[in-house]
Amino acid sequence: MTGMAETLKTVLIASVLLIAVCLGWFFFFYHPKTSRLDIVKEETQDLVFKLQSLRVTEAQVFALGKQVEVIKNDIKLLQDKVIFKDDLPAAIKEIKASGHKFGLKFLNIIPDYASLINSKENEQEPNAGLLKLIVHFKLQGYYKSFGKFLSSLDKLPFYISLGEVRIVYNDSIHPQVDVLFDGVLFLHDRFNSEI
Repeated sequence: MTGMAETLKTVLIASVLLIAVCLGWFFFFYHPKTSRLDIVKEETQDLVFKLQSLRVTEAQVFALGKQVEVIKNDIKLLQDKVIFKDDLPAAIKEIKASGHKFGLKFLNIIPDYASLINSKENEQEPNAGLLKLIVHFKLQGYYKSFGKFLSSLDKLPFYISLGEVRIVYNDSIHPQVDVLFDGVLFLHDRFNSEI
């Protein structure tokens, strides 16, 4: 029986050693590798997400590039609509011609040259080369004609912005009205600007 007990003891010890070797192999060799595989999987997923976000960013950059082109074109169009100081008389004639198309009569046109000095003093960027000239207009005509005239100002080949507008009712010219309005013309300063 001692032989059998020793054989049983040997089998038990061998079984425990085999289980210990299996467990040791699992914890020391297999488990770290699976842990590393899990880490590699997580890193791979992170990289995939980053690549996807880069693709989205690339699309956004492309869209932003398109927007920049549109803005540059808009700036070019606006710059083309800014007149030089020498062209001011021709611009005033075009404004008058536009008003005459709608039956408006221009009574007074007075450029406020002091506004040129003020726009130069209030200039935010030195040497920007852009001056604002306020021109006071007094005209007479039908109210609807004046509205049509104002709507047509954006079709002029230069940029004019509206300032203060006053409509004065006058019994002696009824049903027409007197209209006083300020137009702001934007001028290149030929000496400071190379646009």
